[in-house]
Amino acid sequence: MARKISIILSILVVLYLGIGLAFHFKWKSALAACRETRKAQGEFVEPEVFGGILGLVFDVTNWPVYSWANIYHDGTPFATPCTKIPNEPSSTDEANHVEYVVGNFGKRLQNVWLQSPNAAQDMREQYSEFVSPALLETWVSDVSKSPGRIVSSPWTDRIEITALANEGSNRYREQFTTLLQTIILKMAEVQIGQKPPPPFIEILPTINAIPTMIVMAGQDDFERRVYARYTGAAGASVEFWLIENAHHTSGPALDPDEYRRRMLDFFQAALIQK
Repeated sequence: MARKISIILSILVVLYLGIGLAFHFKWKSALAACRETRKAQGEFVEPEVFGGILGLVFDVTNWPVYSWANIYHDGTPFATPCTKIPNEPSSTDEANHVEYVVGNFGKRLQNVWLQSPNAAQDMREQYSEFVSPALLETWVSDVSKSPGRIVSSPWTDRIEITALANEGSNRYREQFTTLLQTIILKMAEVQIGQKPPPPFIEILPTINAIPTMIVMAGQDDFERRVYARYTGAAGASVEFWLIENAHHTSGPALDPDEYRRRMLDFFQAALIQK
């Protein structure tokens, strides 16, 4: 009986390693083809971290994990950075569209290595489908403030949506912006070794002794939405001015005399109080 069990186990081990070996050569072939394609397109291709015997051992012993992760994220066990992401769903349902944008944007993050000399080009290729041209150009002009990969590990490799609720036509955009900010702050924490400051909404209630003026634009959707939240959370020494017909930062140009008067009055009162 023990001999039969030993034979069965040996067969299973050989079968497991055989499948792992086949997986290794198939996946490595796909990865090599992708690397050549990217090089031909002028992309920067970072050196392979786990190659040779070490890569073989990892693939043969861990092939179920790698193949499952590849299928889960890209729909194929032999996924590579060249694997095409499925086209946008044809459904007009807003929630499906949000899931598509957030989920697929998350998959693109690991394809942009911010230390690469071609980071700007990679961002245009990977992110242009999901963000506005203005935001994309902001990231391209200052890569240090952009989402992407900053170490050899493929963090962040995805964005998982645990819940989705429609709280208004602009709420999805605000939540996506907050998510991007969280990713960028986490990258900064990893890069400089310091935790980011708490969110502004958490700092506001602590401002009770320092005179503070916050100017907000009434024609900016985000600023108008957070205006009520900020005024409700602010400490006693915070003063708000909502310029109804102004866009972001356009207050001084829109009404320079009123802007000058308000700023002078504020600073004069603050200095006298000081």
